[in-house]
Amino acid sequence: LMYTEDAVAFIAEATPLRLTGTFVNTPRAWGLHINPSGPSQTVAELRAGPRGLCVGHADEKGAHLAVAILADQEGCGDIRSCPRKTFSSIRRAASAMLRGETHATLWDSRSVKHLIASGEWECIAEVQMPWPSVVIVGSKESLYSKAGVIRLFIHFART
Repeated sequence: LMYTEDAVAFIAEATPLRLTGTFVNTPRAWGLHINPSGPSQTVAELRAGPRGLCVGHADEKGAHLAVAILADQEGCGDIRSCPRKTFSSIRRAASAMLRGETHATLWDSRSVKHLIASGEWECIAEVQMPWPSVVIVGSKESLYSKAGVIRLFIHFART
């Protein structure tokens, strides 16, 4: 099982993987989050701030694609060219935002529900990827040698 954008990237890099099915058909959502006690509460206010907009985001392919899609939304165009910092964990991204190193954080919406519920973060913009979020992949070798098992797994995943 892989996020669709990661699977496609691996396949494009000539990795011997093949998409065999969709596991989660719901699109993956990414949110642009801020510290609610910070001085800026909208994307426009973030861009107009004294140091401009610096966005933190997850160190993964989906975040890079989400920035591009978010930039096409009304009022978010400058996000594509703003300085960005990548983080390997939500906690590091949250700490950087609290210290003022970043002004906003773009992160997978499901992963940060607890930060929103606790009031640490607030979502000011959201974008959904235009494809299913999780796909089933298999190597060429496994597709040939374990075809029956893979068919059973796909059947199990769909029921």
